[in-house]
Parts: sequence; C-alpha cells; structure tokens
Amino acid sequence: MAPPRERPLTIVIDAPRSAPWNMARDEGLLDGERTVLRRTAWREPAVTIGRFQPWSILSHPLPPPDGSPVVPVRRITGGGAIFHGEDLTLAWVAPCPSPLFPDRSPAAIARRAAELWLPALLPHHPGGRIRGGPSEERAQRSVVDCFDRRNPFDLVIEESGGEVRKIGGIAMHRRGDRVLIQASLLRSATMAPEGDRELLHALAAGSGLPIQEESEISPRELELSINAAALRYGRASWNRRAPASDRPAD
Repeated sequence: MAPPRERPLTIVIDAPRSAPWNMARDEGLLDGERTVLRRTAWREPAVTIGRFQPWSILSHPLPPPDGSPVVPVRRITGGGAIFHGEDLTLAWVAPCPSPLFPDRSPAAIARRAAELWLPALLPHHPGGRIRGGPSEERAQRSVVDCFDRRNPFDLVIEESGGEVRKIGGIAMHRRGDRVLIQASLLRSATMAPEGDRELLHALAAGSGLPIQEESEISPRELELSINAAALRYGRASWNRRAPASDRPAD
C-alpha cells in the first residue's frame, strides 16, 4: 500500500489589501486547515499593533516620520508595533504540533521559524544570524516599535562598528492545534517586491514539504476571513480595546 501523500505548503502571493482585511485573511487561514505561507501586500501604508499593546501607543512617533497618514489595526499576535509599506510582511499558518512545528511552546515555534527562514535571507543580508541570548520581553513592555525590541529569535545583522541591527521580527498566535506566525522582514537592496515569488519559494523550501502556489486564499478561508473582519478588525471595540493581559493566548 502506498504511503499517504504529504500535504503541501501553499504559497499565496496575495494582492494589496487594506490593513483590516489583511489581518482578517491571516485569521481566516488560521481557522482553516492548510499549511500556508502568505505574502501580505498593503494597499496603503499601515501600522499594526501587538495584541497586548494599548491603543495609546499610536501617539508615539513611528515611521514614516514625514506625517504621512497610515491605517492602524490591532493584530491577534503579540509583539510590538510595525509600520508596513516597504517591508516584506509574511503570514505562516501550520498545524502545531506537527513534523514542521513539533513543539507547541512559543520559544520553540519562534526558533523553528527563524532557523527555517534564515538560509533564504542570507543572500540578501550577508552575515545574518539569529540573535540568541535570554528573553527580555517583560523588560520591554514600554518599547513601542517592534524593530526596537530584542528577542532571542530576532533575525539580525552586525553592521560596521559592531552595532547589531534587527532585520526580522516574529509574532505568533496559537489556536487549538494551529499556529499563526506573522513576520516583518526589512528589505535589502536585493529584495525588490518583484522578486517576492522567488524569495517566498526559497523561504518555503526549508519546510521540506511539497510546494504549490496560488494567488488567492480558498473559498472556505475567505468565508472565515469575512467573519474575522466582522468580529474584530473592522470594529473599533477590538482595535481600541484595553489589553486585559500580557500573557500569550492559546
């Protein structure tokens, strides 16, 4: 009897969408069944804030510094605020535990994602590495910007003079036996948006899974996204809520 066919990792190279709709689509993927790596594209500049950050952090200066209007929305993942527009934004959704993510602990998930993605980024960020060291999360609650925060599983490079610069941050949300990883990667001079397809395939290759590519989420995932948009991202009560806890949600 032939062994069961391994389920593929689906790359979705999505069209530019609004900030609320992008977050809803990620949650729709989380509530689905597939393993998906989605390129998130932004219709206009946006700021996403972490699930456990107060809405008032938007009074702090975030790029762009020229006062350009941005659309704010709250994520279901943790971490700090991120200005989106020029970065490469990713959503990776997978079963957990699974051969891809065998350990459900947040640290193990973040380490696994960083280890899988780093080889694909090295051609664009020579000398890139995983930061390492102890967690400083509790000491950084007042640090607003994701790229000013330090996490052992950040992707970093060492610049001239020995300064360590963060080039990639990871946040996550677990629900049942599924995990959503949202990541923001700073683009280098060789990471132009027109090359996203090749880079996404390189990022996915580390999973060892069969890969297929689509330009749209499935009808079922779209239905779930519409529900998420109605319940959360399109509502001021979600976006402006006062976080009740800083403990990651399961």
